[in-house]
Amino acid sequence: LLLGAALLLNRFNHVVADGNSREAATARSLAEAKRALIAWAVTVPSVGGRPTTPGLLPFPDRNRDGNYDGKGDCVTFGLNDSHLLGRLPWAGDVSPCPRIGLHVDIRDGSGERLWYAVSRNLITNGGGGSINPDMGETGKMIHPWIVVRDPDGNVVTEPGGTRPLPVAAVIIAPGAALGHQDRSAAAASPDNYLDRITIGGTTFDNADADGCPDAVTSPCASSSPGEEFIRHGQAGAWTSFNDRLTYITVNELMGAVEKRVLGEIAVAMNNYRDGNGGYPWLAGFRSDTTAPSFKSTLTRSGQLPVHLPDEIFSTSFGGFWDFIDPTPTTTTRHSGDAKLVPSLADVESGSIHVSRRDGRCMWRDWTRVDCVGSRVVPAYLRADLGRTVTRTVEYSFSYSDKSPTVTPPASGDVRRRSLSIRAARLPRVSPSPGSPALLPEAPWSIRISDDDGTGFGQRTMMIDSDTGGAINVSGIRYDLSIVYDDRDDARDELPEWLAENNWQHFIYAAFSADAAPGGNSDGDGDCSTPVNTCLRLKVAGKTVRFDVEALLISSGGRWMNQDRDVGDCDGDGIRDGFLCAYLEGDNSDKSTAMLADTYARDQLSAVFNDQVRIVAPLPP
Repeated sequence: LLLGAALLLNRFNHVVADGNSREAATARSLAEAKRALIAWAVTVPSVGGRPTTPGLLPFPDRNRDGNYDGKGDCVTFGLNDSHLLGRLPWAGDVSPCPRIGLHVDIRDGSGERLWYAVSRNLITNGGGGSINPDMGETGKMIHPWIVVRDPDGNVVTEPGGTRPLPVAAVIIAPGAALGHQDRSAAAASPDNYLDRITIGGTTFDNADADGCPDAVTSPCASSSPGEEFIRHGQAGAWTSFNDRLTYITVNELMGAVEKRVLGEIAVAMNNYRDGNGGYPWLAGFRSDTTAPSFKSTLTRSGQLPVHLPDEIFSTSFGGFWDFIDPTPTTTTRHSGDAKLVPSLADVESGSIHVSRRDGRCMWRDWTRVDCVGSRVVPAYLRADLGRTVTRTVEYSFSYSDKSPTVTPPASGDVRRRSLSIRAARLPRVSPSPGSPALLPEAPWSIRISDDDGTGFGQRTMMIDSDTGGAINVSGIRYDLSIVYDDRDDARDELPEWLAENNWQHFIYAAFSADAAPGGNSDGDGDCSTPVNTCLRLKVAGKTVRFDVEALLISSGGRWMNQDRDVGDCDGDGIRDGFLCAYLEGDNSDKSTAMLADTYARDQLSAVFNDQVRIVAPLPP
């Protein structure tokens, strides 16, 4: 009897040990799969030669093609929630999605391949919205995030809050088949792998993939929380529910992608400095970047001055024109003396210099820029009248040039880098492909008005199809450029996905006075001599670097008390400023000269999620 009891106990111990071993193997597999998915999202490959947005995740491997072949089943039309659950795509997506796989065929402790669910916000052509640190906020994305429930059926919430924790993806180890599950088919349905359990009268189903909370019958309202998954680890339920899962939160995913973004910008900043002798002037750090005055400040700490197509920006520029038109189209206006109307020769040939306050330009693409501007000459001598007038010249044209000239700021100068368009031949001359040209499809014009205090005269010349001659524009401000629809980013200084997802609003840059445009007065490129203008870096409250020439900070997602729409930093409803609504600790306080050049890199915590990247000097 004692021998039998001993054998039974020994067998029981082996079963427990074997179960623990399988659980440990499953936990390791889930952790490995999580790391692989995050790495894939950060280094997501290009599609058709065009770089793909970091942060996207692959489609699951579903059974629509009659098998589970390890390849994500990319959906190009008719996308629905059932397309978002399947096996982990270890072999890559099918075309036209990124075809690079995870390169790891991971299995759980029972030998089964892992399953995977992804938010619609994060798949190719999912239409979720901009992928950046704020995307986990309520209302920022089109589709709801995945919701995870704990073993008691309670929604897992944000730390310290009541809002459901935004989850980007869930990875599930299905375990061995339960009694009702049949996995003998080549492509058995998800419910033969994933389980359901009833708690408090509600059945939670990891296999339903309907995009709805489990307590709601599909279809659910678009405003409701999204697809739900439950983590259930009660030992007594192993015979009816043996799914094990881990998940990737939105903040975890974006924290990893931020490192990629900081790296891309660091390379662009150093390339700019190598080519132009200093870093570009920055913009004041603020959330509203749509006004024409954006990027107008000369500051060495703030937001990136990114040039985007179809964005109006303020700039000074110069130009001259010399028109030939057998039938010029002009209009005149006057009040008082009709002789105040400028002559035809005045509008057919001339020059202008427009100040930054009075000049506006906009890039249409990397070959074309539209500019408008005006210049007032207070005492212009009208020889034909024998007296001076106030002359106003208004200038508006659209130029195209595939080989413009880029001019860096001169040493000791505070100017920005600028771009000049070569003398453009007008359409009447039929320029050769790629040569500079004036584009006639919009009503571009020269308008000159003279005012002598008692009356005014005005003449406007319109550029039309029979206008010939030449025109030139120079000195257009040219900051960090991004070109949309440039398939290989060949003309970009920053990748277009960065601006398409508004990353420039979440990156704070700073550089020493010596590294400013024209600031390297002694020519040695060292911010510590002849006067120390270097930035300082603190770690855990202690200053560890005194030699920083340039750095970048990624703000991460907002904390509970930060309101980035209005600049409220502590949740009291009072506008404090945008810097502290994005950054934390020493990075948000620039109230003194010492603090202005001091920055902090600390452990990520519940009150600090800034990530700092040193741009220069690079490690030896």
